[in-house]
Amino acid sequence: MDAATELGQWLRARRREMDLTQAALASLAGCSESSIRKFEAGTLRPSRQVAELLAERLGVPESGRDDFVRWARAGTGTAPPATIQAQPAPRPQPRRPQAGALPVSPTPIVGREAEVAALREMMREGTHRLISLTGPPGTGKTRLALHVAGEAAGEFRDGVRFVALASITDPDLVPATIARCLGLSEAGGPPIIEQVIQRLSDAEMLLVLDNFEQVVPAGPLVADIMAQVPGCKFIVTSREALHLRGEQIFPVPPLGLPQPPEIQPAALLSAPAVALFVQRAREIDPSFALTEENAADVAAICYRVEGLPLAIELAAARIAVYPPPALLARLDRRLPLLTDGPRDLPHRQRTMRNAVGSSYDLLEPPEQHLFRVLSVLRDGFTAGAAQEVCDCDADDPGIEMVERVSSLRAKSLVRLDPRSEETRFVMLEMIREYAAEKLAEGGEQEVALRRHALYFLRLAEEAEPLITGGRQNEWLDRLEAEHANLRAALVWAFAAGDEEVEIGARLCLALSKF
Repeated sequence: MDAATELGQWLRARRREMDLTQAALASLAGCSESSIRKFEAGTLRPSRQVAELLAERLGVPESGRDDFVRWARAGTGTAPPATIQAQPAPRPQPRRPQAGALPVSPTPIVGREAEVAALREMMREGTHRLISLTGPPGTGKTRLALHVAGEAAGEFRDGVRFVALASITDPDLVPATIARCLGLSEAGGPPIIEQVIQRLSDAEMLLVLDNFEQVVPAGPLVADIMAQVPGCKFIVTSREALHLRGEQIFPVPPLGLPQPPEIQPAALLSAPAVALFVQRAREIDPSFALTEENAADVAAICYRVEGLPLAIELAAARIAVYPPPALLARLDRRLPLLTDGPRDLPHRQRTMRNAVGSSYDLLEPPEQHLFRVLSVLRDGFTAGAAQEVCDCDADDPGIEMVERVSSLRAKSLVRLDPRSEETRFVMLEMIREYAAEKLAEGGEQEVALRRHALYFLRLAEEAEPLITGGRQNEWLDRLEAEHANLRAALVWAFAAGDEEVEIGARLCLALSKF
């Protein structure tokens, strides 16, 4: 029997003797349940950090813990004496998590097999020491990072440290926050950044830096640390990339949606978005099931919330009050309904409004203005449309509109439209809904809607004589791409008042052939 198998058998026997599940032992040892399974199977050895916690939590006498760590790590040293197994040991009491310990998620990850596999492959390649998980609010970047870090924990001699940055907005506080997670003290001694580098200089460790979007100017500091700690790797979660050399950006997409017209329950459950909804709904109502009667409504709910994991979970939490048809009917306006998240979530994740609002608050005032006004554009827009509707030239005529919009794209509030062959941008509908709320609150809505209608009137009148000529297909495609914007302009014109009816009438005339 090899040493790894011997360790696995000892762990399994000791865990059962102490009446611990694999999940409970994982929580006590600061690693994932998957790692415990692999330790017990003899296919993985623990990191030094995990081995030390195992020795402490499983009752290895203090005098023998160094030997246990060597035995657990490399098969050398002395195995725990048999007398430990024979003695009934008190069940260890959970303690407050150590600073930097990897949080254990209360619910399993759903539908991220492809992303997990891709990230694990990147880490194994050895060429990616900094991987940044980016994406809009609510896509589950932190959950994905925690899962991947938990699976990889045993591959790093010195384990994993989790650095939570959500509570700070001052980039200068990043070194001290990392230091605390490494167990370092700021009292006296060399500058804290030097202490961090010294601590990590010969370490083999994975550091997860969570919610970096609030301290993006501290990115060069991460680069400085990386340059001097060759044995460490970093996973960053952020709505905005750090833009550092060697950074591998990994956009985290929404969960996969069912492919229409499939509405059979068994097939729908293979869609990650539906699987997550059903799992969370059952946590609220154990009797909930996907049936032929509610399958189409559940699929439509997942489409309505655009596959965003946070939005799906918030929608599923309403299942005790609203059955699927009623829930779907109330999702015409998403933000008022997607509230009341679990109280153990951070404040920004308890409602979709809070989640989007936390990103909005990080924008500079000109970016906030652009973000608000872009909300009048429907189902995507070109840079030219944004230029006309936003009228931003007066603020800074030296910056092209495409660069302005790209700034919002870098912060995961706008994305490129994958359906378009030209440069066309689009907002997720929940993000656009939040921007529209802020536009109305600021009293800017009517001016923006009027500029929107006038721009699309000019476009329609330009197209009208051309959609019957040699460039017919080009202009028909262009108008089709703006179908939602043209409809929105018509709705506004006929609802706004007598003065605007002329805009609506001209628009109808220009679009008659279309």
